[in-house]
Amino acid sequence: AVLLIYFAVVLVLPFLIILWASLLPFYMQPSLEGLSKFTLKNYYAALHFAKITDAIRNSILLGLGSASFVMTLTLLASWLLVRTRLRGRWLLDLLTTLPLLFPGIVMGLAILRFYLFVPIPVYGTLWILLIAFVTRYIPYGIRYTHSGLLQLHKELEEAAYAAGASWSNCMRRIILPLVTPSFLGGWIFVFLLSAKELSMSVLLVSPQTPVVSVAIFELWENAQVGELAALGVLWTAILVSIAVAYYLFARRYGVQQT
Repeated sequence: AVLLIYFAVVLVLPFLIILWASLLPFYMQPSLEGLSKFTLKNYYAALHFAKITDAIRNSILLGLGSASFVMTLTLLASWLLVRTRLRGRWLLDLLTTLPLLFPGIVMGLAILRFYLFVPIPVYGTLWILLIAFVTRYIPYGIRYTHSGLLQLHKELEEAAYAAGASWSNCMRRIILPLVTPSFLGGWIFVFLLSAKELSMSVLLVSPQTPVVSVAIFELWENAQVGELAALGVLWTAILVSIAVAYYLFARRYGVQQT
């Protein structure tokens, strides 16, 4: 009961207030009078907000790209940490955890300054956002893949090598299928984090690379509360739908997050 109350207070009630605000031409306290003023004009305005289609597409592409890169890199890093005796493994472990120490806005500023001076033409493109997201979310991915590999006995790989399998075949046909639950769990988690990231995006976006989180922030700056709430409800519905789809897929095919 306590957990349900906590869930209602921190998630359900705030979302209901946002939903309420999205249906009103101007914000007013919840009341019976407000019900008579319900309108969908805010949703129409949100869907016709400048470059909103590009923002949604970019946010989804960044989520897909960052999740895929993060989980692939962290799977390889976790294998080195768990399965090898390389000297300096502690340094790799430290580097994969280091981004947690930096606030998002500090990391965004550092990446911005770096690519303004380095002659690599990624500023003003989605690539700089992808680099930032991958850098920031590697610590989250490493926890999923590291725990997944720890659950696998090393003898499985040794048997494959004894049978003549190469490292790539062993990784593709033995390790990856067995760590799929952890891999997919981390993938969907990083995707959802990337799709709603703001602190770095607000520094790194350009007029040609809008994302949803920054579009919502701009509506807030312009005091467009109704449109902001409507866009927030729509984006929340999209992300929740993706999360629910993954949950149903996991239950249907027996993929459980570790």
